[in-house]
Parts: sequence; C-alpha cells; structure tokens
Amino acid sequence: MYSLRSELLVAESTDIVIKLKVATALVCFIWRELNGQSQQLCQEVKEECFSLVAGQSVEKLLEVARSFSEASWCACHVKEVLTTVDALVDVLYNLQGLPLNRSGEIAVMSCKMVANLSGLLDQAASGIDNSEESTIHPATVVFNQVLEFLDSNTDMVQLILATGDCTVDPYSHVFDCWVSKLEEDAKKMCQAEKDREYIILLNNACDVWQMMRHPGASFWNVELVSRLICMIQRYRRGYFEECWVPLVLSLLKEDYPKNPRSSSLAEFTQGFVSICQRQMTWKVVPSLKYELRDEIKNLVVTPYKAFLHALQGNRRGLSLKRLMSRRRSQNEYTAEQLENKIGEFFES
Repeated sequence: MYSLRSELLVAESTDIVIKLKVATALVCFIWRELNGQSQQLCQEVKEECFSLVAGQSVEKLLEVARSFSEASWCACHVKEVLTTVDALVDVLYNLQGLPLNRSGEIAVMSCKMVANLSGLLDQAASGIDNSEESTIHPATVVFNQVLEFLDSNTDMVQLILATGDCTVDPYSHVFDCWVSKLEEDAKKMCQAEKDREYIILLNNACDVWQMMRHPGASFWNVELVSRLICMIQRYRRGYFEECWVPLVLSLLKEDYPKNPRSSSLAEFTQGFVSICQRQMTWKVVPSLKYELRDEIKNLVVTPYKAFLHALQGNRRGLSLKRLMSRRRSQNEYTAEQLENKIGEFFES
C-alpha cells in the first residue's frame, strides 16, 4: 500500500501521512455508519459487514504500522520520521476504537515505535568532538524534537500502550537514552578535563530546559521536569566539586584563622590563575553564565576575604615596603580584584 523505507521518507513523508489519514478516516467513517444502524442490524452483523467492506484496508494500515515499527529509523531524517510516527500513532489510536480485537498487537507496535525513538538518539552523530563547550550535541537536538512529539501525543500514546503489556514509559525511556549518549560523548571529548565535561553537559541540559520553559510551551510532564532539574543540579555540583571547592580548601587549613600561611595564599593564587587560563574563554549559554559567576563569587570571595583579613593581622609587623614587595612577588589579588576577575569568566 505505502512504501516506508527510510531513504524515501524525506521525499514521501507528506504523501504518506495524507494517505494514512485519509484511509483511516474512511475506515472509521464506515464503522460509524454501520454502528449507527442500531435498529436494523445486530452487533454481530455490523461487525461482519465492517470486516467485509473495510477489513482489507484495516489490514493494510496495520501492515504499514507494523513495517514502520520494525524498520531502522535514521536520525538524519528525524523530522520526517516523527511526522510519520505522529500519523501512525493517530492511525493506531483510531483503529483501537474499531471492532478488531487487535488491541494487543497495536500496543506492541506502539511499544516498538517508542523503543525506536531511543534508537534515533543512539544514531545521533557524536558531533561534539573538538567542538566548543557551548556546542549542542546532535542527540540533544533530536531529544528536543522527540519531547515535543511526545508532548503533543501523550494521551494517545499512553492509551494505546495501556491496552497491551508494554510497561515502557516513553518519557523516561528517551530521557535515559539521551543522558547516556550525552554523558558518554562528553567524557570521550574531554578525556580527563572533568570541569570542561560538566560545562558541556550543563550547556546541553540547559538547552533542553529552555525548550521546556520557553514562552508558549505547554510541557506538562512533571516527573521529567523534576529529573532534568536534578540532572542540572548534579552537573553543577560536580563542576564546583571538581574545580572550585578544592581551590577554596587550599586556603582553609585547620589552623588558618590563627595561623594563616602565605604558602596557602600562593597555592590558591596559582590554582586560580590556572583556572583562569583554562576557563576564561569557555563558552556558556547566557542564562547559565551569570548564575555560575554568582555561585563562584559566593563560594570563593567570602572565605578569601576572611583569609586575607587573618593574614594581614600576621603581617602587621612588616614594613609597608616589604608587604608590597611580597604581594607583588606572589601576584596576590585583592578581594575586589578577585571578584572582578570572576566576573569576566566565560567570555569569548
């Protein structure tokens, strides 16, 4: 009836969708007309007439859905694939309302299509190799499109799946696949640069968050939103624990209030300069950039001020000339200079 080979999807997706919808509408119309003859025909006769008149068309529609659910979908044609899946979900949803006794089979097809959505994410090219930190992974682009598809078809998909033994939650399934793909590729790209890895993960997670929350969006899956928030928090925590917490701890030795050491300040300054050299020009999405700067300032500047205050108490016996000479030799920052420097982070 219809060809659904992946290489033809780009050219034929619109034609396929129209044919599927027209055929389904005609089949449903036939049943409504027969079913409306409540006085003249008994239920058994109605169903038999429907089978004779529309049975072949129904079988062909199911054959198309079965063929597509078992096919290999290509991530490079994700828009066309999702357009066709959208039409097939509508087809299967409407066919369930007909006297077919095929609900289990329809649910299996739908379950396979949900599984294939994750296949689109697996196929997405690992396109962030040697890219900038702000580069959005192809899997994230696909994931956003799949989420929009699921959100516009949630009720139909859930009702179809509920009629069979399929226990897959579409949202959780594609979310898990996206996270796995994203984390695997970010790790490969960054090797041992854990702080950079977290920035890449954060940029991609925030891209999905912005898609969910942009004006006019009606994304309602509370569980998925909660999981994404936890994911972003986990990446932020990982970034700070990997990069900034050790730097602050280099200042805060056990006895620092009574015996602040110049060596600790030198260690901090060296570490901070090293971070500046690596991260100053990292590209971060605007909303995240300002939040990270504020968090870094809150974490670093206050203990730095306290340390400088304690250290100045120990230096009161030094002459001004020796004090300034020591500061220059250690490249010390004032608290204000440190805060200003942090305010320049993530600028290309």
